[in-house]
Amino acid sequence: MSVNFTNLYKLIPEKKKILRKINTLIRNSKFIGGKEVKIFENNFSSFVKAKYCITVGNGTDALEIALMSLNLKKGSEVIVPNNTWISTAEAVINNNYKIVFCDVNLNDYSLCLNDLKKKITTKTSAIMVVH
Repeated sequence: MSVNFTNLYKLIPEKKKILRKINTLIRNSKFIGGKEVKIFENNFSSFVKAKYCITVGNGTDALEIALMSLNLKKGSEVIVPNNTWISTAEAVINNNYKIVFCDVNLNDYSLCLNDLKKKITTKTSAIMVVH
């Protein structure tokens, strides 16, 4: 059985305006950083009612930067789910923290609270919950 993706082209009412803007950003190499990104960050920050907002290239960067921003003690333990994408563990390792894997529930792959309680120690500085 073939399942079609949502046709975004049909859904976007101002497609010519959007495509022109994308072409301008690419032509001027302004798709990373720049005025437009700053405007987006400010608008998104207001939308989610957050004091700060930064854009990043991908989810891996987001996890690494979020963990880095915590300024945890050297050697801190960070608990992560044992069934996750590699970026979750990579963020811990790249920040020079000790990774501790926690079992997940098989019905929804969320952290198993019983195992989590066993894994928390005085060295635990963070628990990384991902979806």
